[in-house]
Amino acid sequence: MGSGTLYRHFPTREALVEAVLDNRYQALAAAAAELQAERSPHEALVAWLKLFVDHLMTYRGLAASVTTALHNDTPPSDSACHAMRAAAYELVATAQRDGTVRDDIDASMILRLAAGVAWDHEQSPADRAGVGQMLAVLMDGLLRDSRVPRAVS
Repeated sequence: MGSGTLYRHFPTREALVEAVLDNRYQALAAAAAELQAERSPHEALVAWLKLFVDHLMTYRGLAASVTTALHNDTPPSDSACHAMRAAAYELVATAQRDGTVRDDIDASMILRLAAGVAWDHEQSPADRAGVGQMLAVLMDGLLRDSRVPRAVS
C-alpha cells in the first residue's frame, strides 16, 4: 500500500494510530473473555495483564498516554477502549469475588500499575527480563493473603 492510499483511509497520523489501537483494544477485550473461560480468575488476570503490558510496550509513549487516559474519570469515548476497560474491570472483579485478589484496590489502579511497568521498560528497553519480574511483584502485591502485612497510607 502506498502512502497516498494510506492517507485516503487515514487522513492524519493520529487517525491511523487510533485505528491500530482500536484493533488492539478489541483483541484485549476478546482475550479477557477467552482467558476467563479457560483459567482460574487469578490466572486469567495475570495472563491478561501480561498481554496489556505487551500492548503498551508496542509503541514508545503509549504507556504514558494510556496512563493519562486511565486517570481521567470520564469513560472513554471510543467503544474499543471502553470494551477493553470493561473487560479488565470484570477480570479484577471476578478475581476479587474468588477471594484471590485484594478488594481494597480497584481495576483502574491495577491498570495504572501495569502501565507503570510498561513505562519503566521504555526507560530501559534492554531490561526485558525486568518486565516479568516487575509484573510478578505487582501480582504478588494484589494477592489477598492475611499473612502479608498491608502498608498504611
